[in-house]
Amino acid sequence: MRWAVPLLAMAGAGAVSVWGALYTLPWVTAGGCIGLLAVLAVHLAVNEREAPSWLRVTLGAALVLLAGAMLVKVSGWLPGEATLNVPRLTVLAENLRAAFQREATVAGFQFLAWACLAVVTGWLLGRRPPFGVGALAIVAGMAMLAGAATGEAQYAGDRWRGWQALSADLAGSDVLSGLSATVAGPPYVGTGTQVGAALLGTTLTVLACARLGATSATLGPGDEV
Repeated sequence: MRWAVPLLAMAGAGAVSVWGALYTLPWVTAGGCIGLLAVLAVHLAVNEREAPSWLRVTLGAALVLLAGAMLVKVSGWLPGEATLNVPRLTVLAENLRAAFQREATVAGFQFLAWACLAVVTGWLLGRRPPFGVGALAIVAGMAMLAGAATGEAQYAGDRWRGWQALSADLAGSDVLSGLSATVAGPPYVGTGTQVGAALLGTTLTVLACARLGATSATLGPGDEV
């Protein structure tokens, strides 16, 4: 029962966030994400009090960074539309610049969160042999979060190259483009997958780190986790 309620709450919030990402619903996605991270934070504070304080603070910092990343990510979303209209090429260039800055910020927050989790993981696996379900959950979770952050960095690179190429072509002119194109509508499986991977990876890593940290604090040097 101690774990059942938090896990159900996290699963529900995560499902809401992924559903919002599939349909580019910004506040649904952000709300589900922040709800999941808040449940994780409460779980750390209430159910994992045996874990060292510095470990719980570091995990909490990772959660804050990931919440910030999600808020930045959804800040540029608009509900999926079937037609893209750009009156001027300079407007398109400005949109690409803003998208680059947004994606780069998201990637930076996610990599910083990954670094926080890596510090905890290194400490835990340095104290205990890297075997067992907890260690496997940490490795899998870290890999998922790293994949999500790398994907954001790749998106940022694509936006950067597009912005630079278009800016070079414009050379300061403001050209009427009359651009109108049909774009694929939702569901956006790639976006949903990326959000889901980040949330699942975070959940696995934080839960496993907190549990192993609490166990490490109570076992002797020769005991196994």
